Amino acid sequence: MNKKSVLLLVIVFVLSACASQPKVFTDFDPEQDFSAYSTFSWVSDKPMMVQSEYVISPLVEQRVMDAVKAAMEQKGYVFVEDLAQADMHVSFTIGARDKMRVTQEPALMMNAGWTWGRQYWGLNAPLYTESTRIYSQGTLAIDVLDAERNAPVWHGVSSKTLSSAEKTASVEFVNGAVSVTLASFPTKQ
Repeated sequence: MNKKSVLLLVIVFVLSACASQPKVFTDFDPEQDFSAYSTFSWVSDKPMMVQSEYVISPLVEQRVMDAVKAAMEQKGYVFVEDLAQADMHVSFTIGARDKMRVTQEPALMMNAGWTWGRQYWGLNAPLYTESTRIYSQGTLAIDVLDAERNAPVWHGVSSKTLSSAEKTASVEFVNGAVSVTLASFPTKQ
């Protein structure tokens, strides 16, 4: 490899490390035997709950439904339309909220002073510069309920600082968010 290739590789690695990764939290009922499940359905005709300052497009809702369904099927579960035939009911919550981050950093200031007839240079006490950054925090939560008991058995939530492009919730972005959120959900054996 030549020096340009190595430098390009280092730049790509650094930029990919700077990209915002979702924070994922999951919780589950440790008493639940997930191997007993084989089918799932939506909790209702409208499985999405919205907790957001933004209006969530029905297109985004459908993308999330398609992604959740595909991810659960990939884990070996069968989707059924009839709630009475399902072992599990699935719902999801989407939210986005604008947040503000204020940071202060010390900024030393040099100035000239005078003492006994001659000039000296010194440092003043530290001053602070303040910067404000407004950003959007997106959240996706997926809940799985035991159909027979109507009790929650698994909860997964992921949150991420959204870029302008991610706010459009493209199919690829939604698929990635659902995949990360459901990553630790048990696979059917």
